[in-house]
Amino acid sequence: MYLLTLCTKFVRNSTTAPNIRFLSISRSHRERTLCLGLGSNVVDYIYSVESLPKEGMKGYFTRGISIPQAKKAGGVVLNHLAWSAHLGVPCGLLALQGNDEEGKFLRDFLKKANVQTDFIHVSDQYNTGFSHIMVEPSGERSIIMNLGSTGEMEESSVDRFIPFLKNARIVTCEISQVPLSGVIRILSAAKSNGCLTILDVDVSPSVAVYEAKLGTKEEILTAISLADVVKPAGHVVGELINLYTQDTVFPDTQGQPELSTSISKQLRELTQSNLVAITNAAQPCILSTQEFDIEVPTVKVERIIDTTGAGDSFLAGLIKWISDNSLPTTKTDLTSIGTLANQVASECVQTLGGVPDL
Repeated sequence: MYLLTLCTKFVRNSTTAPNIRFLSISRSHRERTLCLGLGSNVVDYIYSVESLPKEGMKGYFTRGISIPQAKKAGGVVLNHLAWSAHLGVPCGLLALQGNDEEGKFLRDFLKKANVQTDFIHVSDQYNTGFSHIMVEPSGERSIIMNLGSTGEMEESSVDRFIPFLKNARIVTCEISQVPLSGVIRILSAAKSNGCLTILDVDVSPSVAVYEAKLGTKEEILTAISLADVVKPAGHVVGELINLYTQDTVFPDTQGQPELSTSISKQLRELTQSNLVAITNAAQPCILSTQEFDIEVPTVKVERIIDTTGAGDSFLAGLIKWISDNSLPTTKTDLTSIGTLANQVASECVQTLGGVPDL
């Protein structure tokens, strides 16, 4: 209830907003309220460890805590939909799930979280994904992911979800587990249906192309070009910029650039999106539109329990603000949307797992 009360402070009088792309769509599209997300949805098995294992080294589980410590619903898209629904945004998940124990667990959670499950395609031929998450006392974590049936959501598989877009105002997707051909298909169809599109760039281009084998660098660029809002994690920004300026997807051997409003501005100009929102762990988030670039300080918390889902909950704050208003167009708007997103993220890091406690 605290977050729902907080959200009432962030509603803007949108009648004075400039006529940007989203505001120029038809009235029937503006009257929609549903946010649909297509992407990763997994069961998170969470382990408490003394410290995160280093390459070639051994590590230890925390004594006196069960192994695993917890079993939670998770995944980039499921997380931000669960937090968005927690904030009062009508949401639904577009997914392929197995008729297995993990799939049933996720669908039960989604129903409790008020995320619509009517759009999920369930079949015995699918295997629901899962992740193993190791969390150290500081709250930092390492994650190993099994894509499950999300890794099968290529262009042809995504076609089954296109009819549902007529009900949506906002459509979200990710660069994390979904094949890039599927990302392009859903975002392209969403644009054709007059929806606002949001893309969470959760893994770097080199990981997406070489490790996860989601697609090509050209497909990454195409996917980003279809997004009104691009939310990259801070650690991927350097490679994203290199993808545009150097036409490479190799890891940046020069190291991650120091994040700043000038870096955010450069990325927004390269992507030509309406809004770029960069998360940077405990450092201020950075927001850029065509006219403004600002930093918004994060919210200090007494104790960080688990950073899993911090970026996803941040995105839920963006979704809530946009759902109540529209895209930000002024510096005041940017401060408002960034403040709300940071507040939601601060709630997330004070709980175990990447979804709200129900």
